[in-house]
Amino acid sequence: MDGQIGVESVPGKGSVFWFTVALPLAAAPVALEKDAAAVKCRSARILVAEDIEMNRVIAAALLKTGGHEVTMVENGKDAIEAVKQSPFDLIFMDMEMPIMDGLDATRKIRGLDGDAAATPIVALTANALTEDAARCRAAGMNDHLAKPITKLSLTNMIEKWASNRELEN
Repeated sequence: MDGQIGVESVPGKGSVFWFTVALPLAAAPVALEKDAAAVKCRSARILVAEDIEMNRVIAAALLKTGGHEVTMVENGKDAIEAVKQSPFDLIFMDMEMPIMDGLDATRKIRGLDGDAAATPIVALTANALTEDAARCRAAGMNDHLAKPITKLSLTNMIEKWASNRELEN
């Protein structure tokens, strides 16, 4: 590829690895996703099950700026209780949480009576491998969203899973 590779190292200080490669000029980028501002979806009632406080803060901020009503819980057990108490349009569920993980919580939600069992559940997780997404779907989740999240990625999931869902107040 007509390139070079190298390393600059200073013992006890660190190393810098580098490479250069000649690449052809690319055409202008093609937009693959809708712009977050262009995605119009109605306000949704969203449950977020996430054990890490900073992740909850970020998710809440992104969702609330989109006009959504957000309920936060810290583990799968609390997610099940929240679903039993109130209807949601969508659930974002972390896979790995204390007390009860997202996979077990999803299985239990799917076993509930009534409309709660059909609530769309999207994994919101750092586990980004294909096998992780398959485990989520096997547990009953509808989709998989790998962290880090963006407003656009959340908006796209809301549009996909909650925009046409009708719940009684």
